[in-house]
Parts: sequence; structure tokens; C-alpha cells
Amino acid sequence: MKFKYCISLLLLVMSPYIHGGLMAQQEAYKVLYLLPFHVENADEIEVDRIKDMDDLYAVKSFDLFGFWEGAKMALQQFDKDGVALEIYVRDVCQDETKLETVLHEFEDKPLNLIIGPLYGKPFARAAMFAKERKISLVNPFSNRNDFLENNPYVFKAVPAVSACPQLLNKLVLQKLENYNLIFWTDPKNRHKMLPHFEMYCAEKEIPYQTVALSDGSGALTKKLVDGKVNVVIAFYENNDVKVIQNIQELALKDQKVLLVAPESWLSIHNIDMKALNQLHFHYFSNYFVDEAEPAVELFETEYVAAFNSHPSLSRYSYQGYDITRYFVELLRNQYNFYKVEIQPLSFGFDFQKILDGGYENQKQHLLRIENLRLEEVTPETTYTY
Repeated sequence: MKFKYCISLLLLVMSPYIHGGLMAQQEAYKVLYLLPFHVENADEIEVDRIKDMDDLYAVKSFDLFGFWEGAKMALQQFDKDGVALEIYVRDVCQDETKLETVLHEFEDKPLNLIIGPLYGKPFARAAMFAKERKISLVNPFSNRNDFLENNPYVFKAVPAVSACPQLLNKLVLQKLENYNLIFWTDPKNRHKMLPHFEMYCAEKEIPYQTVALSDGSGALTKKLVDGKVNVVIAFYENNDVKVIQNIQELALKDQKVLLVAPESWLSIHNIDMKALNQLHFHYFSNYFVDEAEPAVELFETEYVAAFNSHPSLSRYSYQGYDITRYFVELLRNQYNFYKVEIQPLSFGFDFQKILDGGYENQKQHLLRIENLRLEEVTPETTYTY
């Protein structure tokens, strides 16, 4: 059964190391994964109660298992290409004592790259370890950038929020002949993206109006202008009922509206997709997978053959592949970004070094719903309304 296979593989993950593509004449790159598998709870898993994949992934040990499966797909590709790798995998959750044990294990062992851990406190300690030993360390999912300060060995893979205003201006605003920009804000809960938009618009002299969420939809309606595309940016992640109500009311307006809002709105139960389509809904996202891409189709086929399950963004399958492929290639190319030719499946990678610190990814995705389809906005995307 798939479920028994996963549990067996979970235990196998903790073996001392895995060899991939080792060649006698080539020194292996040494990569350490620090991932939260909760192996200490593995013997408590009741296999007979697991009836489908939803049951399996409800087990805490498998929260990030898709990431490891995706990583294994990348490692297998390096193996085929004859790249010498020595892979270590350790179970590190939020227990800092366990992390200290792992770091002590590798204190006198050479390492070239560390991926993880995925939680804040353990990552901060791992970042100190990496800095002391001059080892590159990748944070795959955190939005925090304080880890980057005064540490040139840390890479933050999640894109910078500060890149969003420029991206919207380049891909949308500059393509509209006549627009009216409105910031729809919640003063009680200031959104992390809002100050970046305020600063960018001030710098570029882009005029905008502001409407408070607490003033109701009527206040927003008064700001809409006939004959212009009203670009409304919603800087709030409110309760589901309020969001649905606001979407429906905005969709009833006669004026042209292009709504930019948080990605979290799409996870709201019973969200009105027709209303979002009518509002030309746009949102920023850390990841996007184009199912029509040949590379994606090939990955999915090989993934199903290897693991008897489908990859997904929600289980981090694509992200595990992308992180492994990109950073091992970066390592092989002595950290020359221009020489890395790997095309990621879900991430976009464009790293910039912060002053006296590490590297932060600047490549955000801007997505939209158009003709009831989800698509990525690119420089080639047109706007005709």
C-alpha cells in the first residue's frame, strides 16, 4: 500500500546518509536537509485507519513529506547526470535540543549546503552554525528577513514583499491607458504590504486614493471613476463573510474594476468565482505551476511513477524539487547566479544581496483570474478593458 510505503520511507529518511551519483574520481558535494518529519511519533501511526491520501497527510509526520519527495526527484536527476552528492537527512522540528544534537554531529564534518530547518528558532540557531563554518543555508518558506542580517551565507527563497509594487506597476498599471488607483485598507490591522506600496507610489509619483474598510462599501463606491479602470488594492485579510460580501457588492458596480487582493481570499469557502472573474481578480503568490509546461508534465508523470501519488503545491512537492535543483546547481557553479540554467517548476528565483547580509529572492508571481482561468501575468499579457 502507498501508506505503508510512506511510513517505511519515513524511517529510511533517517538513515545516516544517502549516496547519489558518487564517483570515485569526483569529490561529492555534501548537502544536509533539516526537515520536520516527527519521526519520534512514527510508531504511533495506525496504518489500518488510513483509508486515503487525505488521511495520510493529516498525520503530522507527513506535513512536509511532499517536499522531501520532490527533493528526491531532483536528487535522482543529479544521479542520472553523474553529479556526485552525499546527502544527509535529519528530523528537526521545533525542538532546539534535537537541533543541537544534529549540529554537534556535523561539527567536524564538511558540509557545502544546508536546507532548513523550517521553523524560526531552530533556523536562527542553524544560521549561526552556518555563518561560523561558512556553509550556505537555505530557508525555503519563511517570510522573515531578519535571518539575513549580518549573515552572508543565508538564502531566503520566499520572495520579498517589497518587490510587489514594482511588479504591479510594470505588468499592469503601465499597460492601462487610464486608471484610478485606490488603496482599500484596514487601519486596525495594517497589512505588511501597504507601506511598500505607499513608499513606491510616493517615489514614482503615482497618485492614489485611500478608503478605510470600516467606512463601508459606500465610501469605496464614491472613489470609483467612470471611464477609467479602477485598480482597487485590498490590503486586508478579514473574516470570510465580510470578504464575500465586499466582493459581491463590488462586482455589482457599473464602473470598470480590477481588484488586487491577498491570495488567502481564494481559500475562503464558497468564494464567488464568477464575481472574482468579473472583477479581473489579481493576487501575488510565492509559487505558480503552469500545468501546460512540458517540464511540469514530465515531472508529474515521473512523480506519480515514483510515489504513486500526484505532486501538489499544498504539500510542497514542486517546491522541494525546485529548491534542491536550483541550490545544488548554484553550488556547482560557485554561486554564479548567471550560470544556473535550471528552470524552476513553481518558484521564480532572482536573488539580491542585502547590505552586509544574505540573499533574498525578489521574484514574485502575479496571477489573475481571466475568463474563469487562472494565469500568470507576464510582460506579454494584454489589457483591453
